Amino acid sequence: MSLINRINMLATSCPPWMNCSDTTDAASLDEVIRRFLNVASAVAALIAVVILIYGGIQYMISSGDSNKTEKAQNTIIYAIVGLVITAIAWLVIGFILNVLGGSGFKPIG
Repeated sequence: MSLINRINMLATSCPPWMNCSDTTDAASLDEVIRRFLNVASAVAALIAVVILIYGGIQYMISSGDSNKTEKAQNTIIYAIVGLVITAIAWLVIGFILNVLGGSGFKPIG
């Protein structure tokens, strides 16, 4: 039995003093983690895209000023690095969930 399955069994078991006859809304632990990380990844990607657009606007209105241009280029680079880190983190955590016996990442929808 994998670690994820054991944790799911503990997380979804019903104590004797509770009425748990309706368990249709119960989600497994890997599904909860997957949903949370999908939302967190989407929010991080959205923030990075907004910062990327902001950096592009900064670059366009820099008027050739080398300090403003450099600041805008750094903003764009940091936004791209943020997107790459978000993607790598999503992949690594999905791989870890697969290794532990979960279902890994599948887009929810």
